[in-house]
Amino acid sequence: SADLLHEDLPGDAEDVEKSGTSPEESDWYIEDLVENTIAKAQTTDFDKQREQMLRHVHYTAATSPTGSGQGAPKDSWHISGTGATVPDDAEARIVQSQLHAEKQALPEDFEQRVKPLVVNKTVVHATAIPLNLPSECKRAPKHAIEFEDDETCPDACPLLAEDTEGEQHCYFKCVTKTECGVPKSGTNLAQSVPDMDVGFCRRCSVPGCRLCNRTAHSDVCGDCHHGFILQDGACVFQVPIIGTLAQSLLYFALLIPVAYFIIWCAVESITEEAPAEERQLWPLKTNTLKVPVAGPGSVLFFRYQVFIMLLALVLLVLWVLFICLTNGSLSALGTEDPKSPRELCTVIHQGYETQQRYMSAKSSFILTAYMTSFVLCILFAIHQRRTFNRLNIYPTHADFMALLDGLPAIAGSEPLEELLKAELEKATSQEIVGVSVGWHMGEHGEQIRKVLEEDVLALEDLKREQEDKKDAAETEVQTFSRQRPKWLRMFDKVMLTGILGIDTVPPPPEEVQAALAAQAAPSGGAGDAQKPEKPEAKEATKEPESKEKEAEKKESEGKEKEAEKKDPEGKETEKKTEGAEPLASSTSESPEALCNKIQSSPMALVVFKTETGRDDALQKCQSITFSKETVKFRPLVTEPMGVQWENMAITPQMRRERLSASVKLIVMASAAWTVCFYLPYALYASSFSYSNGDKPSAMMSVSLTVIVVLGNLIMYTFCAEAAQRVGHMLRDTQEGVYMVLYTFAILFNILLDAAVGGYIAYRTAVANHARTYGGILVEDLTRAQAIFESFEIQRQLSLQVFKYCFPSMFLIPFIGEAVAANWFTLHLARLVVTTFPHIKGYKAQQALKIFVPMDSGRYADVLINIAAAVLIFFLPGGYTVALLVGLLVSHVFIICFDHFRVLRCVPSFCFSSSVVDDYAQLLLIIPCALMLTAFVQKYNCSTDSICIQDSSLGFTLLAVFLLHCAMHWSALKTLVPKFGDVKEHVPTKLSYQEVAAKIAPSWFNLNPGFCLRSKYFYKHEKPCTLLVQGREHVLRKS
Repeated sequence: SADLLHEDLPGDAEDVEKSGTSPEESDWYIEDLVENTIAKAQTTDFDKQREQMLRHVHYTAATSPTGSGQGAPKDSWHISGTGATVPDDAEARIVQSQLHAEKQALPEDFEQRVKPLVVNKTVVHATAIPLNLPSECKRAPKHAIEFEDDETCPDACPLLAEDTEGEQHCYFKCVTKTECGVPKSGTNLAQSVPDMDVGFCRRCSVPGCRLCNRTAHSDVCGDCHHGFILQDGACVFQVPIIGTLAQSLLYFALLIPVAYFIIWCAVESITEEAPAEERQLWPLKTNTLKVPVAGPGSVLFFRYQVFIMLLALVLLVLWVLFICLTNGSLSALGTEDPKSPRELCTVIHQGYETQQRYMSAKSSFILTAYMTSFVLCILFAIHQRRTFNRLNIYPTHADFMALLDGLPAIAGSEPLEELLKAELEKATSQEIVGVSVGWHMGEHGEQIRKVLEEDVLALEDLKREQEDKKDAAETEVQTFSRQRPKWLRMFDKVMLTGILGIDTVPPPPEEVQAALAAQAAPSGGAGDAQKPEKPEAKEATKEPESKEKEAEKKESEGKEKEAEKKDPEGKETEKKTEGAEPLASSTSESPEALCNKIQSSPMALVVFKTETGRDDALQKCQSITFSKETVKFRPLVTEPMGVQWENMAITPQMRRERLSASVKLIVMASAAWTVCFYLPYALYASSFSYSNGDKPSAMMSVSLTVIVVLGNLIMYTFCAEAAQRVGHMLRDTQEGVYMVLYTFAILFNILLDAAVGGYIAYRTAVANHARTYGGILVEDLTRAQAIFESFEIQRQLSLQVFKYCFPSMFLIPFIGEAVAANWFTLHLARLVVTTFPHIKGYKAQQALKIFVPMDSGRYADVLINIAAAVLIFFLPGGYTVALLVGLLVSHVFIICFDHFRVLRCVPSFCFSSSVVDDYAQLLLIIPCALMLTAFVQKYNCSTDSICIQDSSLGFTLLAVFLLHCAMHWSALKTLVPKFGDVKEHVPTKLSYQEVAAKIAPSWFNLNPGFCLRSKYFYKHEKPCTLLVQGREHVLRKS
């Protein structure tokens, strides 16, 4: 670059300089703000300095490749004036940038002028190197690994600097602070900042800086990255208002609910009520690993978590044994934190040598871990199958039920249940208790459920309580209306009504009085049948009841006649569920009219009196003919609480279409999360300067944690919604689909995180001008395999994996779930019930429901945790112990939290089958396949027998991954059923009535369509009552 500038100047420039005329007085004076070193070189003997300038080799390019191949020629430096050229892209870019800036500042007629170029500020005489240095400062440079850990430079030359006079890299010598980045000193020009605190010459440290101003010899930037502007030597983000606004909105969204909760507790007087009789709950000391508190699937659920912990413990023990056998050499490999270029060279050399020395041993460890994990997974799957079969020996409702599939769509005006029962008893020769048909209720579903819930609430005997509190309730409502601040009511609508769905507006006093009067009046509902009445009351109500029955009978007969007029032959027009128009909505339909407007779904559940009768019927006939349609007859393993009656009308084709739409929804959610949350973080992380060991602030680490938690929460919400939209008939199948969708959605998030983490690791290595063990700059590497296998990249990636996993992924999301989604919302709901007097009874029960219900997402959480922990096997093992210990500690908290949540927080649920656990066993393929892939990657090129490179290695790793998937899947499908189903099921001798008397949820009282038709279509004397959680005590024998 100096040659080019020298050729542009006329020949008498040197004479003008010797004339003694000051630059300010001459007409050729211009201002140059680029670098004082170039100006100094131009005002001295250029030929004398040229050789020394070209002998300088940047620390990061001392042994760079020659740059042969296609492309533009590269600027090269001649070492000692002879020998092969060594390109230095970093220095070439700096010189070209300086030359370009210099030419931009020159006048147009510069070539006609003869004066040399100087600057308008005092030149820093950095080249004034002391001549009388003590002998200890003139020692020959030493390699980085030759220095002792506590070795320091003498006081006369207290700084350690990279030596560039030799042909080898990673050699350092002691210099004075005036020699940092000075050509005559033979030090690295890029390390121009003397740092007395750390004792070495370093690069400038300016966030967002692309090229430093080396002539300043301080932390001053010369050129910033894209998105930053240069101001007084610092790089300032161009649009800081966006980041500030985003942070403000985030803080506002997080602090408002907390402030609202605290203010409410401080200013409101809570209404204390006498504690009601509490329901009997499972003790907290219940062993959920053995006791099926929520069906046999709940035992499998907790045992799966214990197995993940056991697997992590086995991997930890194997790693500790491996460390002991290798004399602890790998226990801290990759955890070093170099503070200087010398320490970085030492870490790279020693780390690479240690890694290569024990590569074969580590490959053996990974292979042992893989084989052990694979065997444990198969054995655990067999154990889970045996556990479910053992727990399933107890008689339940599932032992008496069979599924009818393929029914035609029949209108609700037909007695379909009775017709099917008679046809099935004739075909099977077995006694049938009843048939529970799945009804397609369409838009009437919400109204039907509301009618049934009102019927349930009417069964509760609250007359005496209502009469005793009549006056008090009116006073409380008026007091509440008068004392509740208006500004607090506005937040009530947002926080309570909008989020929790609680209606906080009390009804007017007139409505309260009317409701109390209606409830205190005599009622002919079913609730009065349980309470004995006085003879006078019976006589008084007998005549009105008979009149009401006669009126209802006449009304129903009139409707039947009208229906016969419309359809004289008594035939109903059958409409297929699929593709049918939605039923007309009406908000004022009577229950009897609703019974006629619904139509049957293709499925129905047949309940036999005995289990033996069910088995004989299934063996005798596989199908029957009903209404000119062939209806299949097959078994179904589930419990009543596992059936979603509203989804029985959805056909398989509709489910496939909805599943495809759900996957698209998840993809769009992932894209939105990436653009709105992850992309800004990635852009900022990529713009940070990672030189000199500089790291982003603590806020960046917090931001990463928040992004991980938000990403998991977004995926949780959308995957749950997507699985629900598919419309599976069985709740366990829906939970299994949700778990699979959630697992792969989180894996997609992990891939994005890995991409950003890998880029940050690469940027860190490039900013520190790190090399491979062979001396090649990481920046000059073009092969992905070479970049990944370089020790500095491996070291940085291991740190990124550890920071990402613990505590950001393993612990913090679950602490947040426990505090925000359970403790906070539960206490908020309790505060609502005790503050608002009009929220009582069933409304209070609904308000106290937990904000996050129980689901199978925990399967995916613990599975992804162990899969993420396995990624450390691809990298140096210094963080392996800490990562596995963190995984164990986190999972201890998770299982304790789930234990408490199941027994105390969530509403009642039932995992009635092993479907979800079967899905989870299949997903254990992922961590095992990753271990086998890590073994192949580590074993590759560790010996002379096999060494696959580049794309061939990538395809090999993919083939190995898929090979294990096929092998693991085959083992689950063949070995698990063979060794898991060791005992034949013995049919129970109990009848269905005896079992139903002990277990409240049945195939009838959970079916809204059956309960509606029992009371308003068949008009049973003791109609079937819908089972409402928390109101099981009002159920009657029907």
